[in-house]
Amino acid sequence: MKRNPEGWLFAGVCLILALLILLQIISIVVGSGAFAIALVAFGFVARKRRSRVGQVDISARRFIHRTQENQMDGNVIYEDPLITLYTDSLRVKNYYFLFLGTKRVSFADISSIRVEEPTLFSGKWRLQGTRDFRTWFPLDVARPIRDKIFIVELRQKRMRIGFTVRDSGAVMRLLAEKGLLSLG
Repeated sequence: MKRNPEGWLFAGVCLILALLILLQIISIVVGSGAFAIALVAFGFVARKRRSRVGQVDISARRFIHRTQENQMDGNVIYEDPLITLYTDSLRVKNYYFLFLGTKRVSFADISSIRVEEPTLFSGKWRLQGTRDFRTWFPLDVARPIRDKIFIVELRQKRMRIGFTVRDSGAVMRLLAEKGLLSLG
């Protein structure tokens, strides 16, 4: 009897996808960071596997791209691993599910940015995703230890963007200068 390696591969991929969907549902219902932790672990394993095969490490490519992008954009006023503030826009990193892409929002599209103390209901333990399908948080595994949570209210949209930063004092000062900050 011959074995079918393609069948096993397909079954393995289906099992991984089912587990990821289950973890996302548990994360939404319970509010735990199980999905975010699994996603980070999956990305770490994938990077190690790629580097063993001899391909360029994806984190090195991201660093090179980020460095070139910052050299091209001379209008960066604040940057950390979670967000980048430009003179005319905000870029939230690790925003999109599974691809960990960035979301860039122009200041013209923002009605206000509210600052809240981290609590269970404001998203302190929300590592990624949403609880109410209105406020969406990018991936930040250190969100429980951050001192402020920022909520972006968009013009003419019901959706909000929640994010945290490493230096909340500097970001609050910069957003107040832009006239976007409202203390919550």
